[in-house]
Amino acid sequence: MDFSGLSKLLTLRRRQMLIIMGVSISILSITSAAFFYNDYETHKQNIRNNLVTKATFIGANVSSALLSGDQRVAQAALEIAKFDEGILLGVLYDADQVLAATFARPGYMHYLPPALPSEGVVFHDKTASILHPVALHDQSRGWLYLLYDLSELTASHNRYTLIVLAVLFVGLLIAWAMSSVSQKFITEPIIQLAGLVEKIRRTKDYNERLYVDRGDEIGVLIKGFNNMLATIQDRESELQRHGERLESLVELRTRQLHHRANYDALTQLPNRYLLMEKLHQAIESARRAECCMALLLIDLDRFKIINDSLGHHVGDELLQTLAKRLSRISRIDDCVGRFGGDEFVILLSNINGVEDAELVAHKVMAEFAEPFQLQHHRLHMSASIGISVFPRDADDAVGLLRRADISMYRSKANGQGTYLFYDNSMDNTDERLMLENRLRHALQNNELYMIYQPQISTKTNKVCGVEALMRWYNPELGEIFPTQFMSVAEEIGLINQLSDWAIGKICKQHKQWQQQGAPDIKVAVNVSASDLLTSDFVLRVKKNLAKYDMDPAFLELEITEDVFLDRTEQI
Repeated sequence: MDFSGLSKLLTLRRRQMLIIMGVSISILSITSAAFFYNDYETHKQNIRNNLVTKATFIGANVSSALLSGDQRVAQAALEIAKFDEGILLGVLYDADQVLAATFARPGYMHYLPPALPSEGVVFHDKTASILHPVALHDQSRGWLYLLYDLSELTASHNRYTLIVLAVLFVGLLIAWAMSSVSQKFITEPIIQLAGLVEKIRRTKDYNERLYVDRGDEIGVLIKGFNNMLATIQDRESELQRHGERLESLVELRTRQLHHRANYDALTQLPNRYLLMEKLHQAIESARRAECCMALLLIDLDRFKIINDSLGHHVGDELLQTLAKRLSRISRIDDCVGRFGGDEFVILLSNINGVEDAELVAHKVMAEFAEPFQLQHHRLHMSASIGISVFPRDADDAVGLLRRADISMYRSKANGQGTYLFYDNSMDNTDERLMLENRLRHALQNNELYMIYQPQISTKTNKVCGVEALMRWYNPELGEIFPTQFMSVAEEIGLINQLSDWAIGKICKQHKQWQQQGAPDIKVAVNVSASDLLTSDFVLRVKKNLAKYDMDPAFLELEITEDVFLDRTEQI
């Protein structure tokens, strides 16, 4: 039988009561049955002994009558049995098993046995019978049959049954009382403990406690549970504190990362990325307000000399001091930032016209008129400033920055320590000048990169080599093609430096391909006539090959036909 369903419906209180009641009923029932059985057997034995005694006594009285064959005397002797109210029927047989005398109470004559029964005592439903031999001088003279009434035994059994039932009922009452007491001392705390567990599960509140002043196992269990809650509460508090610290640390790291991503590490001014974002915002604000804004691009004069002669630490200190001065003379709504290297930018928002921008330019020049007192040096510096105004000079950030850059380089070309506003006449002449200056800084700012164009064999239709091509991406000017800057590099004497850089990059890339398991392929690169005409060109190529352990057979140096035809004798 499956009791799983019933088990789910029973609470601990009911289970305990059922167990106590069941055990109590079982013990009482077994004990009562044992006593009942013992009393029944004892009573039966008493009746058996009584019947034997009565039969022996009556047999002794009728033995002489059987010996003499006097039925009248035998009948008189058998009548003695009527004085025992328990004897219902008496029958006397002679030695030949012939009926000699009978005694029967009213209504019991029909219980006369048709034949001589077995010797001994036999118990029936409501009566018991005995067949006892009648002997005289150790010689059998006949048989005596007695039928005994067991109504007294039945009444005794009924009384005993009532007593047993009463005892069972009292036992059940005692068991119920014991169950109630045990529930108070055992089950009730456990139920309270279970309720507390359920409450904590729902509320997640580990401050709850169960207070029971007991020194037994249940008290130990509850104290242990309270200690466990205290441990969990401590751990939860620790985790909460750790989470708060972690959240604070994440917030701090986020602010630090945001600061690093948007501010210059040396001067703590907005960097190029944040400046461009603020420039876009300033343009949109000026466009909505239908007013002007200006961009001042400030470039220090002869800063490279400071770095080369006094050291970079002095140059860094100079930049930090300049950043503080520019921040001091700016308005709250303006933005001062470091654009890169020795270039600074001031964004002037919501100005009335070029006069406001010129006033700020005068303040900047005034700051440079004062010497820069550093820790160990006193320096006199100057700066070239280019100024562009929205919307007069450009209507977007890139255009505004480009025109400020052009005017700044024109200012530097006209003489250091001056400022110029942009005008349209600067475009044709100053774009070339700006390109030259940007190209000089391209290698230092990692703006150059190489791409590799595969060469396919017409016979095998497989890659047989690659051609290395130099590319230049400037954050302000965008992508600049080789046709735009290679001739400029030739003219200003940067071509040899660019060629050395390109061959070094090619050798390094070829080494990486080998380490990655790629097949060895030839790499072709264009070189200029200026490279071939320098006396140490071969040595420079060998140096790059040796640095990256590249086989010279896989490097092809190419020159264009027009270069070869123009300078055949020199080459």
